[in-house]
Amino acid sequence: MSEQIKVTINEQEYEVDKGARLIDVCRENGHGVPSFCYYQDLAVQASCRMCLVRIDKMPKLQTSCTINCTDGMVATHGWQERTQMSAVRFVRILEQHGVKRVVYTDTSRDGMLGGPNLIGLRDLAEMTKLELVCSGGVALLDDLRRLARIGAPNIVGVIVGRALYEKAFTLADAMTAIGR
Repeated sequence: MSEQIKVTINEQEYEVDKGARLIDVCRENGHGVPSFCYYQDLAVQASCRMCLVRIDKMPKLQTSCTINCTDGMVATHGWQERTQMSAVRFVRILEQHGVKRVVYTDTSRDGMLGGPNLIGLRDLAEMTKLELVCSGGVALLDDLRRLARIGAPNIVGVIVGRALYEKAFTLADAMTAIGR
């Protein structure tokens, strides 16, 4: 038997397992807690970047989320732990929750300037209608050109961080490389 602790919710005291998620305790005891993208089988990473974004030609703000992956599996806890949930399965869950756009980060590539995971991104793009933003690994203008050549209409953006910071190329060069 695990250690029990006492929690008080709306002036009612409950005895629960230490480490239990508060949202689960609330829901199990009839206390509604609004949440947008909670999924019980995913490890809590406490860094959800779920947000609202403006998408060209859309009449209102759209929801967006981040998927951090290592070897095609969702990574949590500051990318230190790889879950048993594939990126594909997680994307399907996000679709069911109304998410429209996802930032896809391959954690093994992020900040390494070794090129993005184009195969993983292409495979993900083929199985979903979600808009995808690629993050992680862009080092060269050729990386951007290869990304643009994937040609998937739902790959709508790329995050270039370190390469711009280290002045590998300019934003104007990047825009030209992707045909904008």
